[in-house]
This record gives sequence, structure tokens and C-alpha cells, in this order.
Amino acid sequence: MFLNARIGSPKLFTGCPGFHPQPRRQEGELERGRVGEILGMSDSGARVVIRLALEEGLLDSPSDKGPLSLVFSSKTLESYFPKLYSLS
Repeated sequence: MFLNARIGSPKLFTGCPGFHPQPRRQEGELERGRVGEILGMSDSGARVVIRLALEEGLLDSPSDKGPLSLVFSSKTLESYFPKLYSLS
């Protein structure tokens, strides 16, 4: 996953000891303040992850402080679902 390579943490999204999926009340959006809790990171570390994910087009937000949502596009397909489809 190219985001992992950029921040130097191969276990950021997979095998993260602090990762505990929680049921969402509002489907499709995540409050920025919950990212650190979900990933088991500090708030400052979570802000770095959010910034990089926004830059890479993995996440989208209607504003600088708004909720986050996943972006499903041809660019992100391989990151979310490795080897699911042949993109050749």
C-alpha cells in the first residue's frame, strides 16, 4: 500500500494492535477525531495519516475539518483490494 510506504509503517492498516473496528451509526463517514483511536495512534500521528491519505486520494472530505470518507476509484482499487482485479 503506497500510503504505508510513505509514512514508514507497514502495520498501519493491517495488523495494527490498536485497530478495533467499531460499528458505525452514520454509514460512509468518519469523524477526524476518531482516526487516532481506530488506528491506535496519537492525535498528531493520526493527522499525518489523514493528510497523506487525502493527498493520495484515498480519502475525501467536504472541508478541512469535515468528516472523512473513503474514495473508491481506479487509482485506489489496488490499495484497498490487492490483486482482486487485473488492471493491465
